[in-house]
Amino acid sequence: MNSAISVKRFVKSYGSNLVIDDVSFDVQKGEIFGLLGANGAGKTTILECCDGLRKYNSGDIVLNGEIGVQLQSSSLPSHITVK
Repeated sequence: MNSAISVKRFVKSYGSNLVIDDVSFDVQKGEIFGLLGANGAGKTTILECCDGLRKYNSGDIVLNGEIGVQLQSSSLPSHITVK
C-alpha cells in the first residue's frame, strides 16, 4: 500500500530555538491517523508544514494527492460571502 503522507527526518526551528527534531511517520491511504502530544509539542506546526502553510528547515514531506486540514482556529477572508 502506498503512503498518503510520508514525513521523514522533519526538523523545524524558530531562530536558534529547535522545536521539532527528526520526526518521521507514514500515513497509509485509507488510514485514520492521530497526532498526539502535549501543548507545544509541534503537532499543529507539523500539519501546517504538510499543508504548505508554514516552511520547515529540513526533512522530506511527500503527499500522494491532496490532504484536507481543519485547524483548531481558522477564519475566512472578510470579502467571502455565502453566495
